[in-house]
Amino acid sequence: MFQNISMKQTIFRAFIAVMENKVMTSQAATRLSDGRELLKLVSVTEVTKAAHINRRTFYTYFHDVYDLFDQLEDKYTKELNQFSQGWENQDDPMEAIIQSVGQAVDYMSHNSRGIKLVSTVDTMLFTRMIQEDVKQAISFVGGLFNRGRLGNDPTRDR
Repeated sequence: MFQNISMKQTIFRAFIAVMENKVMTSQAATRLSDGRELLKLVSVTEVTKAAHINRRTFYTYFHDVYDLFDQLEDKYTKELNQFSQGWENQDDPMEAIIQSVGQAVDYMSHNSRGIKLVSTVDTMLFTRMIQEDVKQAISFVGGLFNRGRLGNDPTRDR
């Protein structure tokens, strides 16, 4: 199991490196209208060479570069979503929200190359996620004020 995770991570890193190079050096990237068209710039052969693996190993984990990208996108989405869960179960929900925002920022910083790549292909994904998380946090904090857990609502008089 750990070998599978490690191999997928190796392939993800190789794909990110190949895509970064292609996007930065290719004039074609600027002419493409759809972000997913950027994936046409990368071949399985390039990814396998960068990952130092054979094609059979690649196809053990992914159908093609589109599947590879989709799994990478899903990985970041799932891992980022974990930071906006469970606030209501904490003793100090406001502290939990602050802590989760810090953890999300740390995660994005640590994974910035991959997240930037995913954002280049799917330009609205993380924007929508952040908007939903902010709405959720605002709604949650409003509920805490309404239940008296945080004192009086400071915005009520406005």
